Amino acid sequence: MSKNWTMREYTKGDEVRILEYKNSAMAPQDRRSLGYWEWQYTRNPSRITTIWIAEDGDTLAGHYALMPLGMKVGAETFPGAQSVDTFTHDEYRRLGIFTALAERVYSLAGEHGISVLYGFPSVAAYEGFVKKLGWIKVTSVEKMNKPLDITSLVLFIVDAVRQKRPIPLSSLLLGPFRSWCRIRRLLSRFPGASVTRIGRFGKEADDLWTEIASEISIRVVKDAKYLNWRYIDKPGNSYNVFRVSWHERNLGYIVVESHLSRGRFLRRGLVLDVITKTDEDTFRFMLYVASRLVRRIGGQTMVLWVSMGSWAHSILADETYLSKGRLILIAKQNLPRFNPEILRDSKLWTIMAGDTDVV
Repeated sequence: MSKNWTMREYTKGDEVRILEYKNSAMAPQDRRSLGYWEWQYTRNPSRITTIWIAEDGDTLAGHYALMPLGMKVGAETFPGAQSVDTFTHDEYRRLGIFTALAERVYSLAGEHGISVLYGFPSVAAYEGFVKKLGWIKVTSVEKMNKPLDITSLVLFIVDAVRQKRPIPLSSLLLGPFRSWCRIRRLLSRFPGASVTRIGRFGKEADDLWTEIASEISIRVVKDAKYLNWRYIDKPGNSYNVFRVSWHERNLGYIVVESHLSRGRFLRRGLVLDVITKTDEDTFRFMLYVASRLVRRIGGQTMVLWVSMGSWAHSILADETYLSKGRLILIAKQNLPRFNPEILRDSKLWTIMAGDTDVV
């Protein structure tokens, strides 16, 4: 059967076909509603839509989209985007659709000033992004797990032995004592700190972002507008957001998934974001608060995704967080507004679970 596909930019109404095809390959609990699609694209704070489709008559042959957002790169803030929702119809593979759509989308994004892209490709898609589209591999985003009770600690050791992963026994055995000493010091450093669940981000979040932006070289802009869209207004929102304050000072925010992931033996609590200053004491204190929040809902393990090589990753490793899985982080300069070599330095990136589109 001949394939006479053509390409064009998205127009209103295409989302029905896009969702129909995408949902056909997903488990029922993962399928997305029209409201979710509109939140992700047409109600995005940037108000920029960068979507192209390939079609053959009534058949949706391919789709490529970017999810625009603000990005800080070096000392500047640019429009950026995460590469998401890329697919090619099974019967239209190996026809160059993926590459052709991507190039059109990048060109459209450039017209809107989108200068930097990042994404988390599957292992199968990784080669196409790097070899055909000029993306670079930055690092991996590790799913770091912190045992919160003796059961989870023992199970992590058993699992590591089975999978022949190295076990930092000295850290695991001494970790609880070191953590106890560190927590006592942090509690004396931040006496009377308060934790308040909030329903919306306000001016305090904007002020905090202004304060911490200069400390981080490459990160999604975490102002109130973005945070409300990402964590409060998302359809099916399953997040709890907490503000941590000390002596009327806003230490930052912790975003925790409201339900636990229940495995065969363990209950895991995912912390999507920790928005705070990068000094060690403040970040370690925020981790302690996050662990208390996860314990409060019955979690035996706290999970925090963080990019390898970053300042946060080194602190988590010192806090005896253990890696259990990872995502590939790739990036691309879309407009020549900065030195592209900066994207290769994993130490400059700060990426957490909330910066992905999968949770």
